[in-house]
Amino acid sequence: ALAPESSVSSWRELVKGVAAACRAADWPLTGWEGCLASDLPAAADVSAAGALTLVVARAFAECAGLPWERAQVARLCQQARLAWGGGEFSLYDVFAQAVAEDRHAVWVDPRGMLSQPVRVPARFAWLLIMDEVPRPRLDAVLLEREAQCRAAARRMRLLALRDMTLTQFTQQAPQLEEGLRRRVRHV
Repeated sequence: ALAPESSVSSWRELVKGVAAACRAADWPLTGWEGCLASDLPAAADVSAAGALTLVVARAFAECAGLPWERAQVARLCQQARLAWGGGEFSLYDVFAQAVAEDRHAVWVDPRGMLSQPVRVPARFAWLLIMDEVPRPRLDAVLLEREAQCRAAARRMRLLALRDMTLTQFTQQAPQLEEGLRRRVRHV
């Protein structure tokens, strides 16, 4: 069979990209038909592309009778997005989506590809707040936050901010400018 050809960046390209990534991973692909609908605005969430790739990968895995290996599929979906989707999402986002369980929060360590479901008590209420930030601005904000985290980690001589201890933060925070100190405190 011929490999799919890439065209203009679109949601359809992600479907083709997942098929190509599955084929590259030696999945025995079979055809399937599906319909996808969503009421989320196109600019609502940068993780929507990750969710779409997971849905498509799940369909291919089910049709091929393959086990759902979450870490492998998360990497495969990230590769599909990078190669076909015209953009990037973090492995953390797609991995967190891949390991999600109904009525659970999830603790995720994307570096070690580890996860642990955390049961949420029934008395908790779920609240989704969506603002009307246009997509280009949201992407710029996320890129700025990522750059701040990398800069702070370098200044604190850490591989990543996740490696920082409270003691390190307390000792080094006074040397950081206010915006960077707030970002590090948040992380």
